[in-house]
Order: sequence, then structure tokens, then C-alpha cells
Amino acid sequence: TLAAVLQRDGFVAMPEALEIARQIAEGLEAAHAAGVVHRDLKPENVFVGRTPEGRLAVKIFDFGVAKVTRAKNRLTHVGAVFGTPSYMSPEQARGQSVDQRADIYALGIMLYEMLAGELPFQGDDPLSVMAQHVERPVPRLTVTPAGVAVPPALEAIVHRCLAKDANDRYPTVAAFIADLDRFRSGAVPIAASQPIAPPQPEARAPLAAGGPNTASATTTPPARRKSRGRVWALLAVLSGLVALAWFWIPRAAVEQVLRDAGLAPASAAVAAAPPPTASAARASVVPPKEHEVHLVLSPHDAHVYLGDKHLGQMPVSVKVQEGKPLTVTVRRKGYRTRKVVLDGSQKRVVVGLSKGASSSK
Repeated sequence: TLAAVLQRDGFVAMPEALEIARQIAEGLEAAHAAGVVHRDLKPENVFVGRTPEGRLAVKIFDFGVAKVTRAKNRLTHVGAVFGTPSYMSPEQARGQSVDQRADIYALGIMLYEMLAGELPFQGDDPLSVMAQHVERPVPRLTVTPAGVAVPPALEAIVHRCLAKDANDRYPTVAAFIADLDRFRSGAVPIAASQPIAPPQPEARAPLAAGGPNTASATTTPPARRKSRGRVWALLAVLSGLVALAWFWIPRAAVEQVLRDAGLAPASAAVAAAPPPTASAARASVVPPKEHEVHLVLSPHDAHVYLGDKHLGQMPVSVKVQEGKPLTVTVRRKGYRTRKVVLDGSQKRVVVGLSKGASSSK
């Protein structure tokens, strides 16, 4: 297997690494054409051999957690996590639905590992590794263990595969193969001529990822998070106006609004009706939707606080009203304290602490 090759040699020479990656991509292309996403692509699932003529022959196997994308009844659902942490795409780590671009991400991890002799993201436990996939930038790939420089164009191809946002990756393995062939022929690959924008630092707070459904409360791209925040703010304002309308807006104006909305009888009937009581007015306002967010912590015995209130240790969950994000604090002695914003958009949020001096409560 490719895993045995890496275990024995530590890395793969660049020409062979590129050929192995291309043949893996060809195998994925056939699987994707049949509507199958592997979801657990890793060196242990890649056989590397040679033909009688001495050419490399690469095969993919172990489709044990593969997803049939065309099935009417999906084999997985949002919130379920399948795969191996070291090769898991950010969307898999968050427990979101996946498509062929998750396999492209895993292929990029393997290409990085073959060239660099090590994984781009490493940690002491699965949670921390999965978190790095979600939030940490891919380390630079500039030289192989043999001292051979990695061309920037090849590094760009690897980074395109490893984009945090699936929309920034190659849309298909065919596109990856075409770009790899451009590089191998001496042409400029698309990944190098059209580099993706680097992620904004504040778009993701450091999470040590993992757990069955890893997700970050702060991983939403800034533009989308800002837009969503505006919607929530607007909903909150509208809800407040509705609640206050009965008490602060003149009755005639309220009656007019009701008539315009078709929610009240003719004016004479409205005039004859007694004014609504405060309890009736409150009952007419739809309460905001509430979401329960489960926290997955690393280390597992970290403590969670909401303000000065101690919420406890794992398992711990927080109820968040839609449009009213909450900020929780995660602490553990010997680790740096973290504050995490929970907006209710994710059912499960992974929070990882890094070792260091803990801040005061």
C-alpha cells in the first residue's frame, strides 16, 4: 500500500508522487462517474505496484464508507461523520453533507504527504486534527525531505485541493488531472494562474476539532456571517416592534395595520372589540426559535462557562435563541482559555484548547 511505502521510505520522489496522484484521480473519476464518493481515501486504501514493464500501477480499494450520491435514500445525513481524521475534509469534520470534492481534499492531503514526508495537520487526538482541517491554513510546501525544491506551481495545485471551502477546490477530479498534466508538461496550471484568496484570520476561531459531529460556531465566512447577522438583527427588531405595538402605537394605527393585513374584521367590528390584553398580545408574538448546541471539548475535561455561570464538562449543551448568539468560555488548567460564539447554526461545535498558561476566570 501507499502507507507501507511512506512507512518504509518516509516520502515519495516527486515524479512518482505525481504519477501516483494522477492514477488515484483516475480511479476516483470512475467512481464519481458512477455516483460514488469514497469518503475515506487514505494511503492505507491505495495499492501501489508495478506492471511487468516496470510502470507504476495504482488501485483504490476499501469503499466501506462510500456514499452513493444518486441513491434516493441517502446513506448518511448532515451531522454524521465518516472518514479518517488525518484525511478528512473540513465539511466532513463539521458533520456536513459531502460530495466528490471531499475526495479531492483527501487526495490533496496524500499528495502533500508524499512530497513533504509528513501530514499537513497533526495532533495528539482526532479532535485536534479535525479542528485543524476546519480552521488552520495549510503549511507551506517548499522542499522535499531529499532537499528538492517544490515548484510554486505544484504547491498551488496542492493548496487548491486543500481549500477550506469546497467551492474553492477543483470541482471535479478531471479538472485536477488536467491541471496536473499542465504542470507536468511545463505549462502554468490554473491553480497557479488563478490562486484562491487566503482565508481571513478572524473568519475562524481556533477549534480543536473532532468528535462525531465537529463544527465551528465561528467558521462561517465573514461575508455570509455578516449577512446572516443582519437578518437576525432585523428579525429581532421586528419581533420587538410587534411586541411593543400593542402598548406604544396608537390603537387606530394598530387597527389599520390589522385591516391591511386581513387579520381584523371591518372597522365597526374592530371599534366594538375590547382592546387586547397584555397576555393576549404576548401570545400573538411567535417566540424565537431555539437551537440546542452540543459542545465537543478537547481536552475532554475542560469546563464551560456562560458568563459567570458554570455549565459543566462534557457532555454539555447550550440552548441558543435564533438571532441571539451567546459567547461561552472554555477553560482548563494548563491550557489557554477560549471564547466561542454560538449562533445556533451548528448542532455540534468542537472547541479545542491549546496548551499554555490559562487566563484568569
